[in-house]
Amino acid sequence: MTHALFPSARRRARRRLACLLSLLLGAAGPVTATELRNPPELDTAALTLRLQTHNMVNADGTTVAVQVRSIAASDAAPLVGPTIRTTPGATLQLTFTNDLAYSATAGLDGTVSTTTPHGFDIINLHAHGLHVSPGYTTVAGPPPSIAFADDVLLSLYPRDTPSEVMDDCRAAIGDPNLCQQGTVRYSIQVPPDHPAGSFWYHPHRHGAVALHLASGLAGALIVEDRANGINSLPAVTAAAEKILVIQQIRYAADGAGGRSVTCASAYGGLCPNAPPNPPPANAAFSVNGQLAPTISMGTQEVQLWRLVNATPAELVPACLIPMPGSANPPGLYVLTADGIPIQRAAGPAPDLPFQLRPPVGNFFAAPRTLTPTAGEDMVNYELSFLAAGQRLDLMVQAPAAPGRYQLVGSPANLSDISALCRTPVAEGDPTLIANVVVTAPAATPTYSTALPTQTQLNALARPASLMNEPIPAGPTQGVTFGFTNAEFAPRIGGASVINGRPFTEERIQRVLQLGQLDRWSAMSAADTHVFHIHTNSFQVFQRGQVPLAFPIWRDTLLVNCPMGPGGCSFPWALTNASSGQMITPQTPLPVAAGAQGEVVQFLSRALDHTGDMVLHCHNVFHEDTGMMELVSIVDPRQAVTLETMTVPRHLRAAQGRPAQSSGGHRH
Repeated sequence: MTHALFPSARRRARRRLACLLSLLLGAAGPVTATELRNPPELDTAALTLRLQTHNMVNADGTTVAVQVRSIAASDAAPLVGPTIRTTPGATLQLTFTNDLAYSATAGLDGTVSTTTPHGFDIINLHAHGLHVSPGYTTVAGPPPSIAFADDVLLSLYPRDTPSEVMDDCRAAIGDPNLCQQGTVRYSIQVPPDHPAGSFWYHPHRHGAVALHLASGLAGALIVEDRANGINSLPAVTAAAEKILVIQQIRYAADGAGGRSVTCASAYGGLCPNAPPNPPPANAAFSVNGQLAPTISMGTQEVQLWRLVNATPAELVPACLIPMPGSANPPGLYVLTADGIPIQRAAGPAPDLPFQLRPPVGNFFAAPRTLTPTAGEDMVNYELSFLAAGQRLDLMVQAPAAPGRYQLVGSPANLSDISALCRTPVAEGDPTLIANVVVTAPAATPTYSTALPTQTQLNALARPASLMNEPIPAGPTQGVTFGFTNAEFAPRIGGASVINGRPFTEERIQRVLQLGQLDRWSAMSAADTHVFHIHTNSFQVFQRGQVPLAFPIWRDTLLVNCPMGPGGCSFPWALTNASSGQMITPQTPLPVAAGAQGEVVQFLSRALDHTGDMVLHCHNVFHEDTGMMELVSIVDPRQAVTLETMTVPRHLRAAQGRPAQSSGGHRH
């Protein structure tokens, strides 16, 4: 099937948009870059979804007015969600209000669609990466009497939604508590031993996730632990903090002289009612609602950067490219990946954290023979490519000499992975994310120049490693991402699927046992994907035939495509032998590198929480068209029947059976 928003189609759109970018962004003349501003902090315990017009700031200081669904405090606020901070052991309490006006044309029907974008004015909230309950509880006190945790099966409708639409929702979903309107209460209990790092939040209403992210509905969610987290380290607390919520606001001209995010601008041909020739959508990146902002640093200054890839599907190489005349770029030292501190053997003095470097293009010295540095190169590869949904906490160390550098998204055409992070882009290029300008201070600097050590990172709170336990000999859980033809989704030409089936809320599609160690494998049958599972993180230990030098905790994972350039956003699956891939060590398969794709292997154990949640591709265009599974975590110490393993809790609730998720179990 031909998918309208496969990454290859997006690359072609980028090339067409390059010549239109100055018109879309309103830029004219030479760029005088604006300084990056951190997102505002959440100053109340409330979020409200409204239709607002935001002025996105261009690099030259001019603005672009864009009408979007927004959770920003006002039209005057930047187009990004406010930063939420919490601590281990705290309960994150807030209300979430859907203040949009009901509109039947916004996909607000009461039916459940699993393969077609819909429901754009329906909302909920996902605490991406947090190890918290996936359910809800009944609470005493004034309405609302239901307190939701990380329950993404919730549908929150506008307050003026007609009663017959709400009745249709309850009939379709079964559990009336999952069909709400107006305002809901969130009560998210963060475990006392939760790792401290950068997480994020965003809506997760299936069928509308891509449109919501393309509207800027996302924000940083930072867990701080001043006793056992990265912000307990003096070098980290002394550094200036830069929060970079990287987005792609997919607005287009609306025909009335304005710009807005619509079904057609977000989904293109995947939109069921898209016009034959919709106007081109913006493909430029933004950071905290700013387009191509500048981050200023002093020579040898060290800053804390919190990178959040909140785009619907884009890949962001974590590297800074020198501009002509500039020396070596700033050093990037990794503190956490997806919110969990990096753990590895301490090194000789100065014992610095893992430093990112430009990626290599081959891990093999010869067929079946890894290079001596393949394991370290694989770690660098794993951490350097920030896939949609992933985060990095970095210490960024400016060089000793002044210079200018660029943070750039994945380019439109790339035939050699080793070409990344080496060539700057032109002013106005849609892949430009941010500029970095390093200057010498006029007087004795007052900024920090200190870096933490790996020994200090190793002492921070993090999950116990699973690599020290008996590991299953082969995979006990597996995921293959792919697509169908017109079966399952005739309106858009085919569905996005996991293991050959699209998402459904009618049956549990995968059962995980609380406390059981599973060895997972993930691979792609076509295109590039991003594996994400809710509630529990996992430990990545091997890509293809290349073991990582040390395992990395993640909740979101890049899964490479099975073919070479031309059909994928990510070129080749580089982690299999480059000349004659192996079916077995004795039987090479004589095909070009990458033709089989790669299998990524990781370990995971479901802890603490039972109930229903999801796993999916975090290329959310794929998720909205079916690439998601309904997963149930069951406790073997409780009565487990065939019904509890196959019937989702919202349908059990409709039949008067127990529906809540439970917590408090530690293995």
